[in-house]
Amino acid sequence: MDRLPVDVALYILRFCRLQDTLAVALVCTSLNALTTQRGFWITALQNERHFKPIACTHNEDLTKHELARLRTIALRTLRLERNWTSEKPQLLGPVKTVVLGLPRLDTLFQIPGTWLYVFHCPATECIELWDVGQGKKIAEPIPIGRNVWDVSPGEDLCGKFSMGLLAAKDNGAIYKLMVVCVKHGGTNTPTLCLTLEVDLISPAEHWAVFIDVDVVGTLCYSYEMEKLCVTAVNRSTGQQTFITTDLPSEEVPLAIVHMAQSGTAIVKGDLCIIFAETYRSWIFTLPRRYLPTNDNPACLKLAHLNWGPNFATFGNLSDDEDEDEPESIHLNVLTANDTYGVLAISLDKRDTWEHSNTGGVPIRRELGLTAWVTVPPSDSNIGFPVHLEPLPLEEAIAGTLQSLRDPETDNPWLLIVQTLSGRKSLLLTNITPEDADPDIEEQLVLRLVHCEPEAENEDERIYYRDLEIPSFINLSKVHGLFLDDHMGVVTMVDTKGVLYALPMA
Repeated sequence: MDRLPVDVALYILRFCRLQDTLAVALVCTSLNALTTQRGFWITALQNERHFKPIACTHNEDLTKHELARLRTIALRTLRLERNWTSEKPQLLGPVKTVVLGLPRLDTLFQIPGTWLYVFHCPATECIELWDVGQGKKIAEPIPIGRNVWDVSPGEDLCGKFSMGLLAAKDNGAIYKLMVVCVKHGGTNTPTLCLTLEVDLISPAEHWAVFIDVDVVGTLCYSYEMEKLCVTAVNRSTGQQTFITTDLPSEEVPLAIVHMAQSGTAIVKGDLCIIFAETYRSWIFTLPRRYLPTNDNPACLKLAHLNWGPNFATFGNLSDDEDEDEPESIHLNVLTANDTYGVLAISLDKRDTWEHSNTGGVPIRRELGLTAWVTVPPSDSNIGFPVHLEPLPLEEAIAGTLQSLRDPETDNPWLLIVQTLSGRKSLLLTNITPEDADPDIEEQLVLRLVHCEPEAENEDERIYYRDLEIPSFINLSKVHGLFLDDHMGVVTMVDTKGVLYALPMA
C-alpha cells in the first residue's frame, strides 16, 4: 500500500470505513502526509456518513470546517463507537446537570448532534426549546394543547429540523396535526415555530404520525365507515387528502387494525405501515402517487386503496399457540427514517409461567425486540414497493420495560427511545430476582441496543449492552429519555425537573 500512488490510494479509501482509513494512514507514508490536509478528513468523514452518523449534525457542511474541527469529529466518532460496542460502555466525561424546574416537562425530541431539546409542558399547554449546553430556555413557548398523543420521526435538513405532532386540547377526540420546526446553525439564535396546523376529521381515532419534506399525516380509524384510513397534508399548500382502505379484511381483522401496535415511515416517497401483534406482523405500502406531494398537484382529495393480498406477513399466523412458548404481549412500534436501512423496532413482553393446580405464577419476564430493516427486491417481495425484513434480537432482554402513568391521561409512558438513524435504541428495564439471578435485588438497568444489519458476523447485527449510570441518578424517578448517536450523549429527565446529560464519547 505504501508504494501506491497517492491518487490510487485515495481512490481505494473511498470505499473504506473511517477506522480502516486512519489505520492505513498510520502505515502508509504518502497517506500519512495527507492527514495534515482538510481534504483527507473531509473525504474520510463523508464516506463514514454513508454508513452511520458521525459526531456532528446530519447535514453539516464539512467543507466549512478547519482541520482541527475535522479531526475532532473523526476522533470523537471513533471513540464513541469503541466505547459503545465494548462489553461495559463507560462515561467519558462529567455529567451535565440542568434544572428544568416544575411544572413537569415531557420529552419530545432532541436535534441530533446539538444541545437543542424540545419539551412539552402539559400544565401550560406549550412546547419549549432549550439549549442544554447553555442550561436555559432560548425561545418563547408556543401553545399547542394539553395532550401530545404521538410524534413522527424527525425530518433533519441542513439548519432545519421538523417533526410532525398529533395534539389535542383535552382528552377528547378533537385532534390537531402540527409540524414543529427548529431553525438552527450559523451565528443566529435557534428559533422554534409551527409551520403547519390543521384540524383532523372527527369522529375518528388518529395515531402513527409520518412526515417527509412534502407531506405530513396520520393513520386513522373512521368510526363512521369502520375502515382504516390515511390522512395526508401537503406542508406547503395545506392541501389535504383522505384515503380509505379495504382494512379490516378477512386476512387482517379489526382487532389488528384497531388494537395492534403500529408505526409509519416514509421510504423513498412511499408510506410504509407496520402492524405488530403477538407472534406476527403485517407490512403494508401506500404508494407515493396517493400522497399530495409537491410534484403531484392532481392528487385526489378523496381516494380509495384496495390492498387485497398485496401485503407482507411475518411470524406464526396460526391461531394455535404453543403452550411451551412464553405468553407474549406486544408493547410498541418505534419508527425512524430510512437513511441507514433500519426503519423500525418492535417490542413485546414475554412471560413464562409455572402452572399448578392453584393457577399460574410468572417465573420469568423478558422483552423481545425486533428491528425492521430495508432489503433489496427479491423473488419473494417483488410486488412490494417497500422491502422490509425482521431482524430479531436472538437473546431476550431479562426484565420488564419501565413505565410510568401520565397524570393527565392515565396512559402508560414507556421508557424507550429509538434514534432517528434507527441504529440505536435505549430502554430502561426493571429486573427482579425471578428474571435473572435469584440472589440479586430488584434493580433498574439502562440498556443500549445496537443494530448493524450489514455486519458480517450474525452476532454483531443486533445486540445490546448495559450502561453504567452514576449512583446519584435515581433511575426510579426517570420519566424521559433522549439518545444522541451522533455525539454519544444519553439524556435522562427525572420527575423533579432535573436533566442529566451523560457523555459517552
